[in-house]
Amino acid sequence: YPRGAQSKGKQGWVELEFTVTEEGDVRDAKARSSSASIFEGTAISAINRWRFAPVVEDGRPVPVRGVVKFTFRGDND
Repeated sequence: YPRGAQSKGKQGWVELEFTVTEEGDVRDAKARSSSASIFEGTAISAINRWRFAPVVEDGRPVPVRGVVKFTFRGDND
């Protein structure tokens, strides 16, 4: 949660697009849309730490594009 947004009670969301590599790492993450740009950097930092099981096609791991939506809400929600 971005500190500036959290201290002000601001809520929002970010939709990210990214590549899952043949090794299951995240690359090329970027915000497709968001409720406010203050959330974008935090969401990108989070997705860059995620790891996935590689997608296998014809017995070989292949890179794939993915989309995920992060929602930032206060503790009272």
